[in-house]
Amino acid sequence: MMYDLHVALNYYEDLLTTLEQVAAQSAQRRSRRVTNAQPAESPDHPEQLQREILKLLRSRDAVQAILMTTPKVPTETLLRLMRLDDRLRHQSGLITATLALDNWRASIQPDAAAWWWSLQTPEHWFTRLDWLWEMLSLIFLTVSVSLVVVISTRFLSGGPDVLGALAIVGQSLLTLLTAGTLTASGRKALEQIFSQLGGLGLKKHFWPVAKLALSLTLFVTLILLWSRLPDISSFFHDRGLTRYSAGELANAQSDFERAASLDPNNLPAHYNLGRLHEDLQQIEPARTRYLTAAQGEYAPAYNELGRLSLQSKKLPEAAAFLQRGLELVAQLPAGDERNHTTYALFKNMGWVRLNQARHIEAKDWLQRAIALDSTFPSPPAAAHCLLAQVLEKKKPPDNAQLEWEICQSSLVVRHPEEDSWYHIARQRLDQTGKP
Repeated sequence: MMYDLHVALNYYEDLLTTLEQVAAQSAQRRSRRVTNAQPAESPDHPEQLQREILKLLRSRDAVQAILMTTPKVPTETLLRLMRLDDRLRHQSGLITATLALDNWRASIQPDAAAWWWSLQTPEHWFTRLDWLWEMLSLIFLTVSVSLVVVISTRFLSGGPDVLGALAIVGQSLLTLLTAGTLTASGRKALEQIFSQLGGLGLKKHFWPVAKLALSLTLFVTLILLWSRLPDISSFFHDRGLTRYSAGELANAQSDFERAASLDPNNLPAHYNLGRLHEDLQQIEPARTRYLTAAQGEYAPAYNELGRLSLQSKKLPEAAAFLQRGLELVAQLPAGDERNHTTYALFKNMGWVRLNQARHIEAKDWLQRAIALDSTFPSPPAAAHCLLAQVLEKKKPPDNAQLEWEICQSSLVVRHPEEDSWYHIARQRLDQTGKP
């Protein structure tokens, strides 16, 4: 019996030595490819290597079978077996990478004590950092999901459309793909994908890092989208202006609301929403939007707030709003917006002083507004209408016929008070026989 055991051990050792040589040759080939960038040499045929490993494992079965029937095995023999088994465990990486041991165990049903049929891939040193990769993945995914919720809510403001729907669907798909790492089924699906990528060099110990890379990619994508929200907001605001000019008030309102939601600091979007609400005679919503824009120190919003306060006969409040607007208007870039805002502030301040019976001040403010007529292709006439009223109320009154003529011929009615001024101009001119 001892003779049979020695023969079995020798055979086991020979097969083990052969496998070790194959492993050493493979390591040398990999080293040469890395250092010299040489093309890979032809490796041993996979099926041949599988047969050699199976013979090795079966030889270990034979050693175990003889060992169990041999009484009083010498200590030296047992020590030799232990050394050989250590060498076998050292080759577990090559064995598990070549053979699907789970399938073989299901086929041959080895004894539960036959540990060599249950070898595991040795733990790579890189796996010691798995806790770090998992923690970072969880952090990035948590922040990403929060960003998706916030961004999607902002895109949905003003109602769904094609661009908003595409943005939401894209974010949701990215989140679902990476958030799958948090569930058992999601992890299993990702691992199947990673196993298919094994041929491209994605080893199992790098899978947690690959999951982290997916989470980081989602996070960076959403951060970039977040940083571009002001630009997207500007797009919707500009489209809203086009639709507003074309009389498409419902579409314009949707664009302005989305622009304001995507970028709360888009002050022109809040301001133009106020104008649109006022066109629809929704005064309180308009005032709210103007106040929001005014909180950002937007000069045109202060002008509109002053005008609404003036209409409500809150003259000191109106003057305060207009004065703040005059302080801010100089910060606007030179151009049509600055000219229109300056004109409106001068005109409305003159209107306030007219209602306060401070006629000299009113005349001064209105003349400053009229001095800007040359900056407009079609000079506005509202200041002329107010100046005509100021001239009539002075003591003694001045001749206001010329101002009434300009008011009647050039006034474009945009607000209720302007309709009243136009009517007064018609009355005055009828009294003088002017058409």
